[in-house]
Amino acid sequence: LLTQMTNEIASPVSSHYSPISAHAHNFRHSLGGGSDPKMLQTTARKDGDEWVINGHKWWTSYGMDADFLLVMARTDLDAHPYEGTSIILVPTDTDGVNMVRNVGHLGTDIVDRVGGHAEVKYENVRVPIENTIGEEGEGFRIAQLRLGGGRLTHCMRYSGMAQRSLEIAKAYLSEREAFGDRLAEKQALRHRIADAETRLHAARTMIRHAARELDRSDARIEVAMAKTFTANVTSEIIDLAVQCCGANGIGKDLPLAHFYEEVRRFRIVDGPDEVHRRSIARWAFEDLEEDELESVLRFDPDRIDDAL
Repeated sequence: LLTQMTNEIASPVSSHYSPISAHAHNFRHSLGGGSDPKMLQTTARKDGDEWVINGHKWWTSYGMDADFLLVMARTDLDAHPYEGTSIILVPTDTDGVNMVRNVGHLGTDIVDRVGGHAEVKYENVRVPIENTIGEEGEGFRIAQLRLGGGRLTHCMRYSGMAQRSLEIAKAYLSEREAFGDRLAEKQALRHRIADAETRLHAARTMIRHAARELDRSDARIEVAMAKTFTANVTSEIIDLAVQCCGANGIGKDLPLAHFYEEVRRFRIVDGPDEVHRRSIARWAFEDLEEDELESVLRFDPDRIDDAL
């Protein structure tokens, strides 16, 4: 995020900190906020030339090992959250920053191995006003700069897991014999593999399309479609691979059991399915053509009265 800030926002603090941005965390939810950013509860008020931050956040990626934190906080309580929220850089050794714990969860990834997902309390944390990333009140706009690309990165990673799972399943089905023949010759299994390959190809096509649109302009809906579709397709494919491999699928000799744990959270991280579908549905019902049903005969009670 700080690298993007250096490129897109003339911010002294982003330029100063970007060389060590690998040791930063990306902001996460306030307790009780979850997927609705308008419920953000962490606040930052001005006191002279400083921000005073109070709040309680969790799922702070890399938080346990970070040198500094990017904190999204309400800086104007009278404004709509989309316009009254800012991102503030907070060094982790600042007084009042309390790393409560690493939040355990399903599966493990690079974040867990490096710095975990921290629960953090901010109690009267004071940092200079100049630690604001970008302009005051631009927090949500700035956050969107990374969310689109981040969601597509998830799509790429998990589609790779799904492809590897299919390769393992096909190899196993081609070797394993049962009921007089190799499993790969059973039509039911062959058709399921064919469907999985087709759906994975469709997901990857959506990802590439969304990436192209994101390069050109805002691609919020395309990204939401790709993220939701890919999350469900990859979950189904990895589940299928586990089933095809039987006991070997749930054993730890193959990576399928690990993939199975990993992929489940894909439908939640960076926005759960339901939130993305809500956005897609809102877009789908915009600008409806009123004359689409012009030729349809409708019930008109006045005509019945006239006939009587």
